[in-house]
Amino acid sequence: MKRLFLVFCMLIGWADEPNVQNSSLLASIRGADSEFYQGVVMWVKNSDEASKFLESACQKRHPGACLYLGNYYEIKSQDKRDSQANLLKSQQYYQKGYENSLEACKDGGVEWCTIQAVALIDGRGVAKDIAKGMEYLHIMCDHNMENACFMLGSYYFYGTNVEKDLQKAEEFNHKALELDSKACDERKMYACILSAEIYQQGLSVDMDLPKAKDFYHRACKLGNQFACDYVQKLK
Repeated sequence: MKRLFLVFCMLIGWADEPNVQNSSLLASIRGADSEFYQGVVMWVKNSDEASKFLESACQKRHPGACLYLGNYYEIKSQDKRDSQANLLKSQQYYQKGYENSLEACKDGGVEWCTIQAVALIDGRGVAKDIAKGMEYLHIMCDHNMENACFMLGSYYFYGTNVEKDLQKAEEFNHKALELDSKACDERKMYACILSAEIYQQGLSVDMDLPKAKDFYHRACKLGNQFACDYVQKLK
């Protein structure tokens, strides 16, 4: 489930269409996309080096970069050396990510709105309120926001912070897949990757690596380097 959280942050960070609204914050986030991307690509090979790019992007108020750094220091806090200091840094970065995404959402960056619900459910950067977070996700999914349906399906499928309910998981994962497949056909690369994730993880569907690869390849052709790199690792 934590892997899906990082994938989710990454996908939101690479929304397909630049927001046309006049917002200095959204402009700053777009300007930090390149550093965020470099950090994400480097993450698996060398998270320490990746954190340098993410730190630079977070200073420019990129919510995804701050959330990644929260995860980075959360992992480091498991080491007894400087455990408390790293845990404090983790909480600070999660809070920065939450606050930046909240402001970006208010400024019209709708791709960041779902983060509010996820943060409430997981207690990352804000006091945990599972009921309110799930309510927000349900409202957004009812309005056909693909990533909200995807996260609902994932929460119910894994039983993370909510009671496991495979029937509800199937309902929301199938809706997410339907919406994402259509959006992928409309050349929205984030939707292609979410479709790939559903098939790769077997979220309420039969695990199907050939279909997952196909969606990753489609995202790659649309210019998503993460998809290009990641599909090579699938066997």
